[in-house]
Amino acid sequence: MTPTQKVALYIAIIIGSATLLVAGAALIFFADTEIVRGSDHWCDIQTELPHKAWQEPDFALYAKECLDPAPIIY
Repeated sequence: MTPTQKVALYIAIIIGSATLLVAGAALIFFADTEIVRGSDHWCDIQTELPHKAWQEPDFALYAKECLDPAPIIY
């Protein structure tokens, strides 16, 4: 391995480590944020819940925000 390749490898390792550190810190600081009804995260959670666990307003909101409102015409 040439010295230039070693330097590039070390830089890639440092950047990757920094990225993991920042992502981990973001998860720690934003873990307690409230889930916004109608957001993509809420839609994912609702998709996994059984329909018996849904509340009445959830059905309309899910249909409005989570389902694709515009059909794709080919």
